[in-house]
Amino acid sequence: MVKKNITLMASTAVALLALSQGTAFAATTPVDYNSNATLTLEASTDPTKPVDPTDPDPTDPVTPVDPTDPTKPITPGTDGPLSIDYASSLDFGTQKIVSSDQTYTAAPQEYKTASGVTTYGPNYVQVTDNTGSDQGWSLNVTQVGQMSDGSSPLNGASLSFTNGNVLTTASSDAGIPDTQGSLTLTPGVTAKVTTAEANKGQGTWVTRYGSASGTDKATVAAADSGKAISLFVPGAATKRAAVYTSVLKWNLSQTPSANTAIK
Repeated sequence: MVKKNITLMASTAVALLALSQGTAFAATTPVDYNSNATLTLEASTDPTKPVDPTDPDPTDPVTPVDPTDPTKPITPGTDGPLSIDYASSLDFGTQKIVSSDQTYTAAPQEYKTASGVTTYGPNYVQVTDNTGSDQGWSLNVTQVGQMSDGSSPLNGASLSFTNGNVLTTASSDAGIPDTQGSLTLTPGVTAKVTTAEANKGQGTWVTRYGSASGTDKATVAAADSGKAISLFVPGAATKRAAVYTSVLKWNLSQTPSANTAIK
């Protein structure tokens, strides 16, 4: 009887020891478990407001002033996800009729900051690619017709753009599009302006002519932003005392061909 008790106690002790060792082993063994984080992005169709051409931050938009009618709101940009957000209208001022060749320069772009400060800077075209496809895009322009007073064209007149450059928000990691540093328009002929190859040009970009900006119009007009776009009028052209206008049609496409990159 005593022997049986000793055997039972010994067996119980061994079982408890094994259980305690197993518990200690399980508590000190690391284990892994995976969970997931998910974000779904989609192309945005929301319009993008015009930005400062010298500091293009979409979170800090500006209000451009149309020189042809400073009292009216500007024409809204196109809807996204691939959009032309704004294009400057060009003002060559009021000039005297003369019989010699003349070149007139476009006034800088006037705009108001979010805080209401009137500022002058380069004339520009703003586009946004929020497609998320990384296909790239191509921006072109066509001067629809010759400068005209509505009944008589200003024969031989030509629009020229110089000092072209592209800019986006400083924090962007997008590839930089290629742009024409200079171009002269021929009425009715489409001209290549800026091209973003595949995997470039995502987000908001401005193609601008000049870079100077400030609150004093005369100072900016004397700098590159006031000299980059010009209108040549030959002395031999018949001129009337009238307002001459022309339309610039900007086109943005997401399907640049293999040879559209600007070199």
